[in-house]
Amino acid sequence: MSDLREGFKFPNPSMGDGSSLAAMPPPTSVDVAVITIREDEFEAMLDRLPGYQHKPGAYWDYQGVSVVNDDQTTLNVAVGRTLDQGSLAAQALAIAMIMDLKPRWILVVGIAGGIPASDYSLGDVLLSQRVHDFTVSAKAPGKPLEFQDLGGPMSIEVEKLLANLPANKAKLGEWTQPQQMKMSVPRVQIPESTDDSRLAEPDSSKQAVIQCLKSKFQSTIRDTAPKSHIGPIIDASTLVKDTEMVDIWQKTARHACGIEMELAGVYRAARHFGKDQTRVLGVRGISDIVGFKRGPEWTQYACHSAASFANALIRSGLLKAGK
Repeated sequence: MSDLREGFKFPNPSMGDGSSLAAMPPPTSVDVAVITIREDEFEAMLDRLPGYQHKPGAYWDYQGVSVVNDDQTTLNVAVGRTLDQGSLAAQALAIAMIMDLKPRWILVVGIAGGIPASDYSLGDVLLSQRVHDFTVSAKAPGKPLEFQDLGGPMSIEVEKLLANLPANKAKLGEWTQPQQMKMSVPRVQIPESTDDSRLAEPDSSKQAVIQCLKSKFQSTIRDTAPKSHIGPIIDASTLVKDTEMVDIWQKTARHACGIEMELAGVYRAARHFGKDQTRVLGVRGISDIVGFKRGPEWTQYACHSAASFANALIRSGLLKAGK
């Protein structure tokens, strides 16, 4: 059987004047595959990869480009999107990528909800140290809902990357600057009391939400640039708007910082099909603080913050080609 990746070719890096060299031979693998779900997540990522071209695979179609890192090495990057939300759709795309492209890294880039805490807030980027997979649950008569955690830590290579990230901040460049973020930071009116109608029940969580917002915002303006935060992320394939479910999950995942809907499926696909060669990292911009109703502009901003960080990581030289 011929190689399924036979027709998957990338353009050579730009010569600087808009021209490019002749197409290079098909790669033996793709260095970085990026999974997105929403259209705005997809567009925000592609907006930072000029020169991308449509690349059909045997199992899915992608947008591909070769990126010259700051250390002058080249990474082949493919961006894919699934139309459906949830772990199953993301798992299917991840399997297709592994079969088509053999990526060494898969970045799951998009938005997430932040669990109220003072360490991060709207606009910050969450990086997955581990995933808590709560997609399997049980409900017995007269008993509370229970969940089985099917997740686990990211690979050792991902843990090494995250552990040393504070020492490598300079390599990530100015990913939070306006020209990289491509939009200004939205404003938000901080609730003055727990009576604010934008705060969800129960009352016990409202003060935590207010403190989460106040930790990064003065009045209506964010007083610090977005930052990355490393921590466990919950995937339950459930859109969560109040904190009652979060309280249940935190009995098992007490250090979790965010909630999203796709990482667990990608994690499982890499574990079963990646042959220990595919590293998975969630890169999630915080578009919501669970328990707070914010403006819709934060969704767009979170797409850009996640894409900006992912782009900086790809270009940093920290994701080594062929390693």
